[in-house]
Order: sequence, then C-alpha cells, then structure tokens
Amino acid sequence: METQNLVNLKNWNFAHYNSEHFKAFIGMTGDVEETNGDFKEIILYSVTVVDGEDKEVFQRDFKSLKAAITLINENYSHWQFNDPTDKSGGGCSSCSAH
Repeated sequence: METQNLVNLKNWNFAHYNSEHFKAFIGMTGDVEETNGDFKEIILYSVTVVDGEDKEVFQRDFKSLKAAITLINENYSHWQFNDPTDKSGGGCSSCSAH
C-alpha cells in the first residue's frame, strides 16, 4: 500500500499541493483582535489557493495550525503533494543545482 504524503506539523510551512492550474499552501499572517476594548495581536494560519499567475482564488484563516492542516488535507490532498525539503528523491532538493 502506498503511503500518501500530507501536510503536517513538521512540513506545513514548506509543503504544498499543486493541481494543473492551482497551488494550495498554508501561510502565517497576523491580525489584531479586540476584546472588551483591549487589543491583542494574534497569529493566523491561512490556507490559500492561488492560480498560475499567483492570484489568490481562495483563503481561509484559522487561529489553530491544526485546523488549517486539517482543511488543506481534506480539500486538496488529491492534488500532487510537494515538499521541497524532502531529500528522499523528489522535490527541489533533488535538483543538481543544489
């Protein structure tokens, strides 16, 4: 049985999924949240899909990295998985230029 590669807690900031015309990845952004007049800076994990011209076609923000990972794997794991840090024979690290 072939093991499918998925985005996980160790590779989320490098790994992504590609289809013929789109790329899905998780990015990290920040925002300000107001609670009872107090402002607090928060980190958000954004599942983003861009087209071939890097134009955003979808984005959803999460306060939880695990929730972002769940969404990207549930919605896009049927696309080609890419992890440029994987040195086991695929990805950018297998290029002779490195």
